[in-house]
Amino acid sequence: MNLSEASYRLGQILRRIKEGQELYQLHENLKSRLSHESWDCLNKMRTIMLHYYAFPASLSIIVGNSNRDDLPLPLKNQIDEINKSDETKAFCSLCESFGRSMENFVKELFVPNKIPKSFADFSTPPQLRRAIQDLHVVVSRTGIFKEIIKYMNPSNMELPPLINEFESKIEKQSHHFSKSRRRLLIGLANDEEEMKMLVAFHSFKTSMDLIKQIIFESHLGLMLFLDDGQIQSVKVKKRKRAIHFTARLNHSMLDIMNWYGSIVKFRRGIHDEFGLITKRNIRWNRSEDIKIKIEGYLYPLYDRDILN
Repeated sequence: MNLSEASYRLGQILRRIKEGQELYQLHENLKSRLSHESWDCLNKMRTIMLHYYAFPASLSIIVGNSNRDDLPLPLKNQIDEINKSDETKAFCSLCESFGRSMENFVKELFVPNKIPKSFADFSTPPQLRRAIQDLHVVVSRTGIFKEIIKYMNPSNMELPPLINEFESKIEKQSHHFSKSRRRLLIGLANDEEEMKMLVAFHSFKTSMDLIKQIIFESHLGLMLFLDDGQIQSVKVKKRKRAIHFTARLNHSMLDIMNWYGSIVKFRRGIHDEFGLITKRNIRWNRSEDIKIKIEGYLYPLYDRDILN
């Protein structure tokens, strides 16, 4: 089991416990009670990789634009419907609480020899306890925190200023494998040792964010699941530490542009793969069949000592 599989399993179990069921049911109720257009508006405002915080952040953007006079009437109607929905506010408020719990939980996961006792102060049945233990073991096995701790100041356990500079300059809208982030890494590192440090921190941050996003999407049913019958072909190319993939899908996946998640799960060979989708495209003309394509980055199947 790798980090992505363990995170997925934890998200599935969260959906079955009392607190997780409540959030999942609020999500499903809101989806059915808002108009399709308003639900689409709320989801399309979400920022990638913000896990539970994405919904309250989306609502904040919508509220902030509600008094604009230059909005098209259909969009203004959608914003009005969302603003008047008490269920939307209740759902986003609970998402905010889950987001804080997620941040604290994932920080605890990376503390060596200290297994988190629960997810927030939720009830912890044996299944959830085992899932937390499994995820902690997998995180420890990646060896990422051991690499990060090398660069911390031993007197106060703070990271070097260069790391803080890197984090402050990351474009919030760019995904973790974007060209802008690669250029930033290269531009900030003055030598090989600094590059190693930045790569270790970026891997640490990417792993933390993937754990959060996979748990979130698994919990709320937002992940994309592809079976063999929906995939025409998959091409995989390793780019240094990143594993880029391109998948061509058949006509049953025409609705891909209306999917609101970012994590995909599919079987390749004998293994289940998890990936972050960064591009979706549908193309057709009179002389060609419809072509549906997704691109993104796969999490490594084997992640023991992942930086070595």
